[in-house]
Parts: sequence; C-alpha cells; structure tokens
Amino acid sequence: ARGMGQHLLSETLARLREVGGVAALGACFGATAALLRLWRRVGSELVWLGHGREPSSGHHSATVLIPIGEEGWRLSRRLQTRLLQQLPGFLSGPLARLDLETLTEILTSLSPERQTSIALREGSVQKDLDLSAEDSADLWSF
Repeated sequence: ARGMGQHLLSETLARLREVGGVAALGACFGATAALLRLWRRVGSELVWLGHGREPSSGHHSATVLIPIGEEGWRLSRRLQTRLLQQLPGFLSGPLARLDLETLTEILTSLSPERQTSIALREGSVQKDLDLSAEDSADLWSF
C-alpha cells in the first residue's frame, strides 16, 4: 500500500529514539531523482555520492542519514560540508553525466535554504562547519 515505507520508517525512528544511543539511521541506494526526493521528504540528509555507477542499478550511489540525536546532526553536517566542498570537482569529473532531474534533486537536498530550514526546525544551528584534521585528510586522499 502507498505510504507503507514511510510508516515503517516512522515507527523505526520512534523506536530508535526510545532506545537511545543511536546517532542516525543511514541508507544507501541508487541515486535517482525519485529516490532522492522520497528520502528528502522523510527528513534524510544527503551526505555522499558514489563516484562510479553501481552494477546493480546503473546509477551512482547516494548515502543519506536521518539524524536522531545531536551527535547525528554533527556527523551529518560534517559529511555534508565535505560533500559540498567536493561537489564541483565531482560534477566536472565522475558525476558529469548525471541527468538533469537527478542533479536538481541533489542540489535541492544541499541548498542553503534547506540547510537553514532544517537547522532552525531542529534547534541546532551549527555555526562551526570546519572540517576536522581527519576529514581534511580524507578529502585530500581522493
């Protein structure tokens, strides 16, 4: 039935919040416009795009997180900051052949307006988005 996945996800998130100790819920899937839109609508944060196409779907992989606690929000912000820094190079390299609809969804997911809206809604505006030394080393290793 339509909406079943969203209902199951809502129930899973509610139980994870009750249990505690879980920073975020993650998912990885073939990056299509429809799937990016679906995951964005349930509150996920796009944190990574794969460089190559996945053999199973023929699409680049997308990784999303749904932050559950403050630690999850910090992790999501760090990963998104790194993705935003790398995106121009990806778009002129491994992601150069993305279709327009998928690219539009990616950019919508990473837009400053969306980030501000999410931060305000969650009450966790993060002013310090500097990468850690470890994240910087990861960035330059690619």
